[in-house]
Amino acid sequence: MLRDGNGQQIITVRAKFDAEKKELNQAQAKKSMEDSRAIQQDKSVKASETKAERDRRIKELNEKNVKLFTEERRRLATK
Repeated sequence: MLRDGNGQQIITVRAKFDAEKKELNQAQAKKSMEDSRAIQQDKSVKASETKAERDRRIKELNEKNVKLFTEERRRLATK
C-alpha cells in the first residue's frame, strides 16, 4: 500500500514537472520569436543598415536569451 501511494506521488510530480517544462519551453520560444520580430520591424533603425548589422543584433539577443533560458531551466530542474 505504501508503494502504491509513493508510485502515485511520483507520477503526479512527473506530470507536474512535464507540464511546467512544456510551459517554460513555449514561453521561451515565444519570447525569442517576439524579440527577433521586434528587431526586424524596428523603425528607428536606419534604412541604410545592412543585413549583417541586423543579423548581429539578432545573434546578440539570442545569446542573451540562451543565457536566461539556461538559468530558468536550471531553476526548474532544481525544484
